[in-house]
Amino acid sequence: MISLNKLIIAVLILSAVPAVMILESNLTGHAVRQDTSPPVITITRLSALNSQAIIKWSTNEEASSIFKVGSKSEILGKNTNFEVTLENLNPGTGYKYSISACDKFNNCGQKEGSFTTTQKAQKAMPLTGSAVTDISLLSGKVNILIFLLVSIAASVIVIGGFVQKGADYLPAPMRVGIMLDNAETLLREKKHEEVYDIYGKMRTVYDGLNAREKGRYQRRALDVYSELLSHTRAVEANMLVDKYLSSSITKQELDRLRELLEI
Repeated sequence: MISLNKLIIAVLILSAVPAVMILESNLTGHAVRQDTSPPVITITRLSALNSQAIIKWSTNEEASSIFKVGSKSEILGKNTNFEVTLENLNPGTGYKYSISACDKFNNCGQKEGSFTTTQKAQKAMPLTGSAVTDISLLSGKVNILIFLLVSIAASVIVIGGFVQKGADYLPAPMRVGIMLDNAETLLREKKHEEVYDIYGKMRTVYDGLNAREKGRYQRRALDVYSELLSHTRAVEANMLVDKYLSSSITKQELDRLRELLEI
């Protein structure tokens, strides 16, 4: 009688079926075809702050991934869900990245993308020095002088701003007034980022005024400062909320977030 082992060998030879197909056959006896489709990569989250970015993605089958940004790369083991955290990025900078994912049959898919980090929140310095707020009425001669100065200022004012060279020749109090006019206009238009620079220059000139001159502009200057301070806090809180949602916030940052939200 022919043994069972010899019978199997004879069947293999006669049918000319490769042994590898027998080994990969399923329980029904049908040969399993090798997968030739690359993994499909889907970005599930992309969060960019001023110096950090978090990117998450998934694949439709188990795969190994390679993440590249610039000259840096990171290899991630077999999985269907992946995440990388990028640190020490430059604020307000665009970055391009690529993701490769390969399955067990060495089918590889690729996806490219980009993101831009946010700008650092700017800060406005508070006003310094004392101011006299109970300003007495100016004399007739001074009123005439102010009228002449206003006329000169009108010649250098342009729509939405003023000519810097012309303004530099004006007395310091008038320059402060013109800069406050521009700052208030931009704040009404919600253009806070443009106001930081104007406020910084205004503050430098303001600090050189005497107490009586400061008193003329103190209320308006404080209102501009208060608006910028609120904007700075809102930008900082928004960044920290993003870090909280991405589970990358530190205890110190969480305390700071609570402090910002309580104010």
